[in-house]
Amino acid sequence: MILFLKNLKKTYLCNMKNSGNIFLRNKKTNNKNMKSKINYFRYLGLDYDPLYLYQPEDISMFRLWLEVSVGVEGEEGEEVFQIFICSQKWLEKKIKEYTFFVGLHAIIMDEYNYDNLCRILNSLFCIEGSNYEEISNKLGQIALSEHQQYRDIGIPDYDSDNC
Repeated sequence: MILFLKNLKKTYLCNMKNSGNIFLRNKKTNNKNMKSKINYFRYLGLDYDPLYLYQPEDISMFRLWLEVSVGVEGEEGEEVFQIFICSQKWLEKKIKEYTFFVGLHAIIMDEYNYDNLCRILNSLFCIEGSNYEEISNKLGQIALSEHQQYRDIGIPDYDSDNC
């Protein structure tokens, strides 16, 4: 699946620039170490531009989904990740309501603070690797990749007798 983002409205994070092109995941490079960068992030379901204007009604009781575009420094393109952000208070309320909470690809914060969120995202998404596949696999541990559903998960072929 290829998602062209050139015509979509972009929201930028902390003066980071978006290349507007797609990143080819299997692209080979001669760099010994690559470093990822955040091109932009946006809140899914919320239309705030600029993002720093968003403020939940209660900063200690919130939840939202983020879409984070990640590329490689010095190269064009991006891969999109999604991650769930919530407060500890919101999570406690849901656990009391449902007695459990299943959480993958989540960040739990004490309270909402845009500057703190920027620092957290930079520390999680701006990482190094020997190639982009290594970086993408690391990022896939903390956020849902747009390509995650296409990774080999051991599903047998349709022609197999195991179907």
